[in-house]
Order: sequence, then structure tokens, then C-alpha cells
Amino acid sequence: MPTRYGERDGAVRAADEEMRQPLYEHTQRSPRLLLLLCLAGAGALAGSTRTDLRTLALGARLVVAAAALSVFVSGMVFSSLTISVGGERLAWHFGAGLLRRSVPLTEIATAEPTTISWMDGWGIHLTRRGWLYNETGRQAVLVTMNDGK
Repeated sequence: MPTRYGERDGAVRAADEEMRQPLYEHTQRSPRLLLLLCLAGAGALAGSTRTDLRTLALGARLVVAAAALSVFVSGMVFSSLTISVGGERLAWHFGAGLLRRSVPLTEIATAEPTTISWMDGWGIHLTRRGWLYNETGRQAVLVTMNDGK
């Protein structure tokens, strides 16, 4: 039975779809971090509504409310980290993808498993071995770029 697009077009479409699917994808989740940040935000918000603090200026209470909202948003953004390899790129993003980066696989010299120190911490920051993107745990992959970074 003939198809609308023909057999060749269907094969091309299947190959295109295969390229869009990542070869590898892993999401690291930290429900503890999400819970901790949500509790901190709720505590700050609840503290700002106490009757004895209502004598504070409206501006000060708004600053506390904005800080509480920032903590909530941080919890949503930083409570998961997704790493994927596909389409000729290594990509990673926190949460729903607000903070994302990617590099072409051709720019990667080496990738090797490593264990990070508890002092390296979590999140996005510069360490003695380069930039660390971490959600939880001590297991990591050390990626060295062709330019040595």
C-alpha cells in the first residue's frame, strides 16, 4: 500500500527521530534539597507574618517575602540535574532547563569517572579541578576539553 510520503521519506524521518533521542540520559534528583529549601522558604515566609513583626516597615516584609520566594524557586531549579549525550553534544541542565549548557563531543578530549570530596559541595561552582555541576553524591565524571579546561 503506498504511503503519503513514500518509503524513503519514512526511513529518513525515522533516522531524524533517532538522532533527536539521546544515546544516554540520566537525571540526578535530590528530594532532600527540595524539602530543605521549601521548608526554609516557608519558615521565612511564616516568620514574616508574625504579629509582633508587623511593626516592621512594609519594605522590610516585602524583602523577606522576596527572599522566601527566591528560596522556593532555587529549590525547584536546583533539585534535579539531567545529563544527556546525543545529537553530537554533551548537554546538562538543572530542573526544567532554566540553567543549561552543552558542548560538542568533538571538543571533549577525555571523560573519566572520579570521586569528589565532600568539601567540593553541590551546585555550580569552580573547584581546583575546574567547574563542578553537581546535585548530590560524590560520584562524578571528569570531562577534560581539548583546550585543557
